[in-house]
Parts: sequence; C-alpha cells; structure tokens
Amino acid sequence: YALRLELDQDWSVIMPDRQIIAIDSLHSQKHHQLFTGICGVFTYIRKFNVQKAASTGKVFLDLGKVYEIAHVTVNGKEIGFQLWSPFVFDLSAALLEGENELRVEVSNSMANLYEEGSFPSGLHGPVKILFLNG
Repeated sequence: YALRLELDQDWSVIMPDRQIIAIDSLHSQKHHQLFTGICGVFTYIRKFNVQKAASTGKVFLDLGKVYEIAHVTVNGKEIGFQLWSPFVFDLSAALLEGENELRVEVSNSMANLYEEGSFPSGLHGPVKILFLNG
C-alpha cells in the first residue's frame, strides 16, 4: 500500500431512535456503552479528505471488527453489504478528490434487546482506507 488513512476517531453515530451522538474514538467506553439493551441500525458517519494523487488508483476500506452486519456508502454512492469478516470494500469508483463522506450502517444482534445484555455491537475498527500503488 502506498498510503494508509486511519479513521478510528471523530465519528458521528445516528442511533436507532435518530439521536445523533459524537464519538471521539471507536475504542472508547462511551462508544461501547451505547449498545446496552439496544438493537437496531446504527449509522456511523465520518468525513475525510483525499488528495488527487491518492484518488486515482485502487482504494479499499477495511472496517476491522464489525458486529454484526455492515452496509457502506461513500458520497451517497452504494458500495455494498458485508455479513462477515473480512469487512473490506472497494471504494475506487466512489472517492472524490477533496472531501468525502463515509457512512457505515451497522445492524447489531437482537440479543442486546431480548437478553438485556451488552454484547459486542457496532463498528469497533480499526477502520483504515488503503490506497494501492498505481
């Protein structure tokens, strides 16, 4: 990889009840506590910039750990769904030079609701964008 962009910080999360929460880190305790007793779709939003040289080759998104299902869009363009690891997506056709918006919708397990537990849920990362050498 010619370049790697790490995106584990500064996310916004739209909760199933449509409340928007700012998350400073995907590894924070605040982030993990969001899922206690809740199931549904959590939408993670993160903006990032890409320079022209990086936007011309193959580009992949690696979400790292996701519990349970991931649906990815970039700049409003459908990228795809992934039900299991590896949670890797080809972003090559969707990236723009300059600012881009990444949305990751994560559907978690019904066990959080029915068992009132705190099972692993959501996007845990590490989230990386990998730019391949031309």
